[in-house]
Amino acid sequence: MLNHNEIISDLLGVSSGSKRSDAEYPEAEPENTHDVDIEEDVYTYVQKVVVEQKRDYNTVKSEFRDGRIVLIEIDSTYPHNTDTVANHMNQFVQQLGGDIVALREDLLLMTPEDIGISRESK
Repeated sequence: MLNHNEIISDLLGVSSGSKRSDAEYPEAEPENTHDVDIEEDVYTYVQKVVVEQKRDYNTVKSEFRDGRIVLIEIDSTYPHNTDTVANHMNQFVQQLGGDIVALREDLLLMTPEDIGISRESK
């Protein structure tokens, strides 16, 4: 299973050879985080859902209905391939006007109708 940093690196097209060290990132100051109201500052969330069984589809759909961008990781133990999951989710996404794309063999990205996905490589 991938960790969040690997997924974000994949999404941003950062190669594994160009990883930054922890020292290059600013350190969070936990004592100041209580002053931030995330609900007011963030309009669209990204939610990762790992599909390990068919009932996880309900979690994906719920997160998507709530307006979130959903990153679906298909667990290696799940018996269905990405195409099967994508076809099932595509019908649902189309009904709500969103978009879906396979990023890798085990990774799908679903976006609500106000967020498009470019299929051009740059």
